[in-house]
Amino acid sequence: MPDLPAADRGACQVAYVDESESRQDLDPGAYILCASIMATTNARLVARKMRGLLAPGRVKVHWHDAKTRGERGRIVQVVAGLPASHLVVAGVFGSGVRVERRRRLCMERLLAELELRSVRMVVAESRGPGDRLDRLLVDTLRAKGAVGSAVRVEHAPGPTEPLLWVADTVCGAVVQDRCGDGTYLRELGGAVQVILI
Repeated sequence: MPDLPAADRGACQVAYVDESESRQDLDPGAYILCASIMATTNARLVARKMRGLLAPGRVKVHWHDAKTRGERGRIVQVVAGLPASHLVVAGVFGSGVRVERRRRLCMERLLAELELRSVRMVVAESRGPGDRLDRLLVDTLRAKGAVGSAVRVEHAPGPTEPLLWVADTVCGAVVQDRCGDGTYLRELGGAVQVILI
């Protein structure tokens, strides 16, 4: 995974996590989690740049709301210039595997990988009551030694946390790539590492 700029290596790193299901007609059973990793010292700058992409009447920058190639291209161009790296865990599951199990399997790998990269704070987009299931997963992973006690997982509402919009954009680019359009993922370049499980 690409390193953060040298000036940011001493800063605390935080991962902002969002999820996506791929298009079931072109990529059935695929589930994707993205962690956008950045230094805390860059959070304000990243938030400002992402807020600058808000379209009138929208509460957040969301890949599915960006209907045109031009709008998606502008969002990806901004994300490509951010001081962040992106770790994606993608899995393809059979039709009998429920979405929550897909999330658990991807999240387990994602948290382990983030811990290897010395990320101690993970902020996932809130799913309301579903947040409890993430907390139970973290407790289970700690109990079996798969994740250390230093890793903290919190949740934030998507509309109020623009740093989550970065991960949403990368998820969208990965979905497009998996469905045959690699334009957006290529623009993000070496900042994205994809792990298949």
